[in-house]
Amino acid sequence: KRVGKSKSNQFFVDSRIYPQTLDVIKTRAKYFGWEIVVGDFDVAKNGDFFGAIFQYVGSEGDVVDLTDIISAVKAKGTQTIVAADVM
Repeated sequence: KRVGKSKSNQFFVDSRIYPQTLDVIKTRAKYFGWEIVVGDFDVAKNGDFFGAIFQYVGSEGDVVDLTDIISAVKAKGTQTIVAADVM
């Protein structure tokens, strides 16, 4: 059972996520019937998602302050996750 109250069937994935993490998410989503939307922060801000995962540090080594994007999507009722891999 989902924790959030959103009726959306879409789950947002940060385009900077590691490929192996995306593969796991897609596999899990298939069995739950979720639609995965991969995109940048603008997609996350403007979409209707029941959940979102952001990558810190990005797959290209970029370090981005996630404070504003997480605040924006949480304000819409989206459950948020941060995948942290500092290696």
